[in-house]
Amino acid sequence: MFEDRARVALLVADAAERARLAAHLSAAGHEVLLAQDGAELSTVLRTQSPDAGVVDLRAPGAGQAIALAAGLSPAVTVVAVVAAPGECLRALREGADAVLPTPIEPEALAILTRRIAERRELRRENERLRRALWAERGVGGLVGESRAMRRTLDFAWAAARADNHVLIVGEPGAGKDALARAIHAEGPRAAGPFEAVPCTAEEAMLRDVVLGAAGRPGALAAAAGGTLVLREVDALPASLQAALADRLAAAPVEGTPAPPRIIATTGRDLRAQAAEGRFRDDLLGRLGAVALRVPPLRERREDVPLLARAFLEVVSAELRRPVPRVAPEAMDALLGWPWPGNVHELRRAVERGALTAREGVIEAADLALGSPGTGATPLSLQDLERRHIAEVLAHTGGNVSHAARLLCIDRVTLYNKMRRYGIRKDTLHRG
Repeated sequence: MFEDRARVALLVADAAERARLAAHLSAAGHEVLLAQDGAELSTVLRTQSPDAGVVDLRAPGAGQAIALAAGLSPAVTVVAVVAAPGECLRALREGADAVLPTPIEPEALAILTRRIAERRELRRENERLRRALWAERGVGGLVGESRAMRRTLDFAWAAARADNHVLIVGEPGAGKDALARAIHAEGPRAAGPFEAVPCTAEEAMLRDVVLGAAGRPGALAAAAGGTLVLREVDALPASLQAALADRLAAAPVEGTPAPPRIIATTGRDLRAQAAEGRFRDDLLGRLGAVALRVPPLRERREDVPLLARAFLEVVSAELRRPVPRVAPEAMDALLGWPWPGNVHELRRAVERGALTAREGVIEAADLALGSPGTGATPLSLQDLERRHIAEVLAHTGGNVSHAARLLCIDRVTLYNKMRRYGIRKDTLHRG
């Protein structure tokens, strides 16, 4: 059933008119939150989550209150009350969504508040649908029906809708980067820039990249109003940890873009590192207010068939082939493998199987996993990447452009990896 009642924050300069409007709104079933000036209205906006703020431009601090309401959330509709036609443009520039002339006609305000309530219900329904799609389709490839993954995705959804810094903890290949991008895309800063910095870089270069150098803004400035991802933040040098903690503690400068939301990723226990003096407590406190753990694949083996199917659909579309079937023995091999490289390793194995499958069926041998029960040492991520690149290049007959497309990287990156791994086109044999 449609809920047509709204929560309205009301700041009107004239006391008699304020009382009259409050009585009219209350009689219509709306909840009214009264404010005496802009400072009080700002407090109401921050703490009471109204659907709308009705702000009289004649009231003390009205302009600042409008700017605050406009910047808080798109869920707050800002209605400016103006005494002269020339004030309309000013109100809209300061962030108002609608304008009402004074004296306010109660019927006009009633119509407007009903429309505000309708917008709120549409937003709620839209959010319900988006959350359902988030859960059904997964996040950045992090599909799963396991309890561990559902818990992570539910927590991630709540984190995405807020505007706090986020710490994502997980093993290499578990999907930390994909989750960070999804949180940005579903958050209040989705329209802002998205920057990612690997904290494993050399210290001097990393300082320039994050904080900036002479005449060149750093990532903190480049991501203003958006999201900055600090990959493997545990590798951040001590001097840069101190500088970053100071920057995060500093109050925003009026008239400058909002500092970025930071999503930090790590595979280590930062609390233990802080206890050992290797990571700053104050920085951890700011980054770790909201912490998410991405479970490793071995803790959610029931998700392996879903993930394998999703990866097969992607690689089959790229190869322009029908989606192959996974033989029972191959699925047993996938379910029994320890997955030290997590989701990334599974994806490579499935893509390898799709490339070498015959007659539309992936057999266990096509996955090249070996046997986890034999005591053999699992391949490292570097070994897996080297083998996978060689197999894709062999499949394309040494066509680097085609191989780069299948690997979802550019030609320069592929050439660099080929040099790093010593892969030469003239030694490749197509199977």
